[in-house]
Amino acid sequence: MFAWIMIVIMAAVGIYDLYLVLKKRDTISQRYRKLFPQWIDYLIMVGFLAGVWIVFSEQAFAPVMLGVIVGHLCWR
Repeated sequence: MFAWIMIVIMAAVGIYDLYLVLKKRDTISQRYRKLFPQWIDYLIMVGFLAGVWIVFSEQAFAPVMLGVIVGHLCWR
């Protein structure tokens, strides 16, 4: 049940982000980046990755790390 709620929330956020792109406004990430310096983004990313490793082990860490790398390379 929880997974479906998260999927619906992520879809709604994605649709809203696409709406912002179509209206030529700042997207959610662009607004977020204006709030904090770059090192805070890196600190959050490293903390998130460490938490995934600790809670879910290295088997879950590998695909999450791949997603982080692709996200930072392709959607910057």
